[in-house]
Amino acid sequence: MKYVLKYEVDKNNFLYDLLKKKGVEDPSKYINITKDSQNDPRKLKNIVNGCELLINHLNKHHKIYIQPDSDLDGYMSSAMLYNYIKLNWPTADIAWKVHQGKQHGIIIDYIPEDTDLAIFPDAGTNNIKEHQLLKEGGVDVLVIDHHQCEEESEYATIINNQIGDYPNKFLSGGGVVYKFLQVMDSILEIKNSEKFIDMAAVSIVGDMMDLRDYENRYIVRKGLNNIKNIGLVQLVEQQSFSICGKSCSIDEISEITPTNVAWYVVPLVNALVRVGTEREKELLFQAFVEGEKIIPSTKRGDKGNFETVAQQAIRNCVNARSRQNRLKDKAIEELDFKIKKNELFKNQVIFVNVEDNEAFDNTLTGLIAMNFLAKYKKPTIVARLSSDGFWKGSARSSNTTELKDFKSFLKDSELFEFVEGHKCAFGLSLPDKNVDRFMNYANEQLKEIEFNENVYEVDFIFGQKEDLSNMIMELGELKALWGQGIEEPIVVVENLKMFPEDVSFIGANKDTVKFSINGVSFIKFKNNELANEIKKHKSGFSITVVGKVSINDYNGYTTPQLIIDDYEIRDTSNDF
Repeated sequence: MKYVLKYEVDKNNFLYDLLKKKGVEDPSKYINITKDSQNDPRKLKNIVNGCELLINHLNKHHKIYIQPDSDLDGYMSSAMLYNYIKLNWPTADIAWKVHQGKQHGIIIDYIPEDTDLAIFPDAGTNNIKEHQLLKEGGVDVLVIDHHQCEEESEYATIINNQIGDYPNKFLSGGGVVYKFLQVMDSILEIKNSEKFIDMAAVSIVGDMMDLRDYENRYIVRKGLNNIKNIGLVQLVEQQSFSICGKSCSIDEISEITPTNVAWYVVPLVNALVRVGTEREKELLFQAFVEGEKIIPSTKRGDKGNFETVAQQAIRNCVNARSRQNRLKDKAIEELDFKIKKNELFKNQVIFVNVEDNEAFDNTLTGLIAMNFLAKYKKPTIVARLSSDGFWKGSARSSNTTELKDFKSFLKDSELFEFVEGHKCAFGLSLPDKNVDRFMNYANEQLKEIEFNENVYEVDFIFGQKEDLSNMIMELGELKALWGQGIEEPIVVVENLKMFPEDVSFIGANKDTVKFSINGVSFIKFKNNELANEIKKHKSGFSITVVGKVSINDYNGYTTPQLIIDDYEIRDTSNDF
């Protein structure tokens, strides 16, 4: 285990200095965020024209079509707009249709022939040919999006924070829709947009938008503290045990953080979008627009009873995640055989080609790549050869190695058609003719990196005698600060000297390791390897740990705690 200190933090003013080091210009403003941190929505190019276009069609009782894009942000964006329209124009004629697969963007065949206005939230900016076809067919096109714009369309009204001078380039699709609703409010002289800030917040977290932007920080903080949409409420309550340690109603959860949403809510939606049936996807979208509607129950053993759309849809999400995991496990078994047979693990980048006879959904490639990354500790690409001669799929790497930006590494090779996404998790396309060249390039360029040894970039390094209990308590109480772009602090505590009898082994299998030093509890959950290693020592040893801060709340009594991610043990029996 290796670790390096990212920066020197003033431990006497650690919170403010840490935020500054993480890229927050004004920590006080960030911590005490207010609605004044929002940007004027009218700075979004075309937003007034877009609002007036929608209002004009609604006042004329025209047919409106809304296309939910196939991810959480797409569902949130479209549901926000749908709900706002129905709140203010209850009799509005609105049609919608979810994608059958995990496509993105405009699909002309989905749009009813009698449509007067087609709206595409969270998608459609670059579908210029489709804009033209619709416009020439008498359909107005309104795009409310946040993706990069290659060329501004002359056939559609495009509202996109990447176009023009809007200050926040990190809004999600739902975030841009929320700003659109704010302008609708101002034109209509009402105050209804705030009713949908919960969905905007979840969309920002779900689409991994940078939370260092003050506007994003405000929307997320306000929205997660005011979750009202019945579909979102059902999702949170379904995951309440993971979020707060007990199954309960949303009102009993003291705080919902961006990390809670990213780890426990978003994956349920993503699983259903990946492997759900078209009917299940339709029901999921319905959960966000008419979730309280009563329908016949499909729950096993509950025939003849009724339940809400939200209850059924979220249960479908849980079942879809189970199906997804079964499909993923089957694919991993088949592909791992190939990795071992062909000794692909000897390369510095594991490139797994999926053949046609290995039948699994392409949307699972990212999950499969993540599994092989965890197993072999090397950057991994899982891709299938398309009919036009390109390997298309997903790549995953770890930020705990010397290769911090796998995406840039691939781009710099100039061998890929495209790489799009985040630094360590993204999609790609590689011409078949370039595969061997890339593998040779990767093996040569990365030959000095030992991927099997984790290298952590840490925020704090403490010794055994230093007091870190106050820091842990303060940081632990501010869990809602951390998210995309401003990741949770990583702490190292060096050379904690102890004896085996100082350690407790708890849990049903006695494989959770816990010990306390200087008023701080250190815990590693369900790790037989650490438990067995400690038990081997008959006398003194020292342990260096790397982990994240937490607060243990038991029977109303709170204590500082560090959750161990990794560790290194040294025998010190002769030092005592």
